[in-house]
Amino acid sequence: PDDGHTDPVLNLSNATTAQLVATLYHSNFVWRMQAQRLLIGKGYTAELGDSLQSILTNHKTVDAVGIDGAVIHAIWTLEGLNRFVVDSTRWAPILKSLLLHPAWGVRENVLKAMPRTATSAQAISDQCAADDPHAHVRLQAYVALAESPAATSGAVQGHYRATDTYSSSAFDAAGASKLAAATPANTRPTSCPDIQSTVALSHGSDLKNTQMANPMRFTMTRNGFELDHPYGKLSSGDLVVYDITGKAAFRSSYNSATEAWSTTTAKGLNMSVYFYSFHGTNGDKFEGRLLTNQEF
Repeated sequence: PDDGHTDPVLNLSNATTAQLVATLYHSNFVWRMQAQRLLIGKGYTAELGDSLQSILTNHKTVDAVGIDGAVIHAIWTLEGLNRFVVDSTRWAPILKSLLLHPAWGVRENVLKAMPRTATSAQAISDQCAADDPHAHVRLQAYVALAESPAATSGAVQGHYRATDTYSSSAFDAAGASKLAAATPANTRPTSCPDIQSTVALSHGSDLKNTQMANPMRFTMTRNGFELDHPYGKLSSGDLVVYDITGKAAFRSSYNSATEAWSTTTAKGLNMSVYFYSFHGTNGDKFEGRLLTNQEF
């Protein structure tokens, strides 16, 4: 960790489905993997499906290495439960949308996890995944097309065939009936859909929104937090902290005249991740994620 402190050891042996899903947001890969493993072991439920769908459709972050950990682990949890095959009507449109996720690591993993079907090949074609801005994503698109039936619209047009030896080999392995070289070379056509914008969600006050630095400040405690004095100027408004299910766990109002919160202390937060949303009377909006320092 950047601050030099190690993460607390989590005991997930008796964790509920909601707690395991919350752990998919953890900053530590080890705990995310353990949560993924335990969720697959528990088996699929409607509750789990709804929670994972919420992650896949709403979470659009990019960390320092180009991934969105919660989304990637949600994908592989569902893949491990075979949901992409047995319930393709529900999940195929979501996977298609994720081919435009702002994190290239998500787009790469979607292509690895997609069922090898004509529907998947068509999604690759529609989203121009074979012309993705990132080379690793393009490579996985070539592999997926090689392993799938041809898209219903015909051969996918690819503009990056000759960027390197590996790409050329993978491109050609797909076969001309599935992936055809197109011109101009080494460019993503303007007709392709745009890669989605990042919705930044980070630990506490490090978040920035699209207009200005986030003034929210939290001091995390065991199973809770203390609201600190905002950084810079914050308009009057209302703060809501809610859990993975959308249930409000904490509320407070800020008065800019007195520079004070109506409530400053949150306790009893028994999940590892919570989300907050602040709405100011002047229209400002700040959102983010809070990781609680607690053990299950």
